[in-house]
Amino acid sequence: QTPGNGTLYFPPFLGQYYRADVHDEIYRCRASNKAGTLLSRSVHVHAVARQQYDIRVDGKDVILGNTAFLHCHIPEHVRDYVSVTSWYRGDEVLLPEISDVEISSNMAPQTNQKSITEIHVDRGNDIHLPCNVRGNPIPIFTWFRVTNSGALYPLPTSQRIIPSQSILLLKNSDERDSGRWICKASNQFGDQKLEIRLFVNSYLSIHVHPQTQTINSGGRAIFNCSIVGSPIDKIEWFHDGKPIVQDTQGRIKLLSPTSLVILQVGREDRGIYQCMVSNKKSSAQGIAELKLGDTVPELIYTFIEQNVRPGPHISLKCSATGSPPPQFTWLLDSEPILDVSSLHRYAIGQFVDITGDVISHLNISHVRTDDGGLYKCIAANSIGSVSHASRLNVYGMLSEQRINAYT
Repeated sequence: QTPGNGTLYFPPFLGQYYRADVHDEIYRCRASNKAGTLLSRSVHVHAVARQQYDIRVDGKDVILGNTAFLHCHIPEHVRDYVSVTSWYRGDEVLLPEISDVEISSNMAPQTNQKSITEIHVDRGNDIHLPCNVRGNPIPIFTWFRVTNSGALYPLPTSQRIIPSQSILLLKNSDERDSGRWICKASNQFGDQKLEIRLFVNSYLSIHVHPQTQTINSGGRAIFNCSIVGSPIDKIEWFHDGKPIVQDTQGRIKLLSPTSLVILQVGREDRGIYQCMVSNKKSSAQGIAELKLGDTVPELIYTFIEQNVRPGPHISLKCSATGSPPPQFTWLLDSEPILDVSSLHRYAIGQFVDITGDVISHLNISHVRTDDGGLYKCIAANSIGSVSHASRLNVYGMLSEQRINAYT
């Protein structure tokens, strides 16, 4: 439903009325005014039906003094929509507890954790990096940060980074925490190393600069898209809601994924430009406007060649755009109309419509054979001019005055 206030509303529905083309689709809204057209970010609507499911806890035997890792198994069909909120033993919240177990024989550090693990988290959350290693005697755990050069940097304890044996706690994570972390577990019988590659997703934000620029006809416009946040999976550019495609002539091109250049700016280039950035979890956009300054006149509409008989009323039309608004001049056989016309049967009108285009009409009443010839409209301003010419053919004999003019 569209209430009319810019909202798209999906009312509750029964399962039998589910439609993939409606309830599992990507939506965008489009807004337009005289400045141009703007697209919203993409919104993925994914309706989920309520389903029954069961969970279970998986674990393995653990040697006394080592860390026990328990896994909460969630069925795949609801895994994306379910999160673990608490752990219980029986009817009570699970608390640390020690019991007597038989000590196993001596054992070098071992693990069933992958040697390289990837973890993706959102910025601002606390993160627990696991090092699932067991051994006898109990291993000593050391945590390292891998530098850009590949060197291992021992971690000092701080208020934000807290190593605690087989768990490394990172409080209020941010982009600085993205990278490679190494856990080393050692006892007198050997050691075991595990690597965790951490990706901290930060909120995307964009600024396009300059936000407004006015370029004269034939000039060059450049838009730069500054992006904060990560990861960046995709960068797109739009002009008035349409994807920008680099043309074969190289007039519109990307200097880089975040820098757009437009050469030989013309009337068709004015409007709203958008830089859109997205990843798997979020998207952001920035907008800018390109206005035309002084531009060479450009003809929008021109008259065509006509063959007529004497007598009727004829109207020839030309329209043009430009800045400053162009003025029209009309010629007949290379002579200004006002000089050719001595009987005032010619009337020239000019006005500006709501889009800013200048429209001019040449009206001829009671066409005579003398009026036949090559007509030209010229649109000119301080930047330049443009013209169009076409013939008006009137059946009949030319008057003696026009014959003398041709000779």
